[in-house]
Amino acid sequence: MEKVQASRIVKDISPREFVKAYAAHLKRSGKIELPHWTDIVKTGVHKELAPYDPDWYYIRAASMARKIYLRGGLGVGAFRRIYGGRKRNGSRPPHLCKSGGAIARHILQQLQDINIIDIDPKGGRRITSSGQRDLDQKKWTWGNSGFCYRLCLAFPQVLAMLYFQISCCLFKDLFSDHDMTEAVRRWWWWRRHLRAGR
Repeated sequence: MEKVQASRIVKDISPREFVKAYAAHLKRSGKIELPHWTDIVKTGVHKELAPYDPDWYYIRAASMARKIYLRGGLGVGAFRRIYGGRKRNGSRPPHLCKSGGAIARHILQQLQDINIIDIDPKGGRRITSSGQRDLDQKKWTWGNSGFCYRLCLAFPQVLAMLYFQISCCLFKDLFSDHDMTEAVRRWWWWRRHLRAGR
């Protein structure tokens, strides 16, 4: 009997890897139009400068789409709290400051125009069926990114070290530099603790 492969969804993969892959997809597709103020605007009052990453708008859009996928009913006010941060008040204590509402509103309108999200009758936004299919595509839910690092976390120490040594020789082209760096760090941690007899 042929073994059926279980499907993977957005919940099953690393948030960082998904957001990075989906942001690159949004940039390649060209469906989202960048506003003219993306290179000069601050993301909130608590920030001193505009984001350094030129693709920050796509990254924020991918992150917002993922959050709506996982938990519907989020609106502009919720995203202002999510992407807010500490505001430095000089000698006074820092306090929570909400992020800019225009950015969240513009991204929600863009995602709604390309039929990723829709207005929820109960309030906020919800993911559409076509948006759910788009976010669940295999090209980012079945990717190799982060696999070596997750395996080192899940498996026992010896198996993780053996897998890492084999993968470095055979499959190093399949993993990104970040994944290999994390795997090296995790491998040295296991090695140090095994030698210490812990």
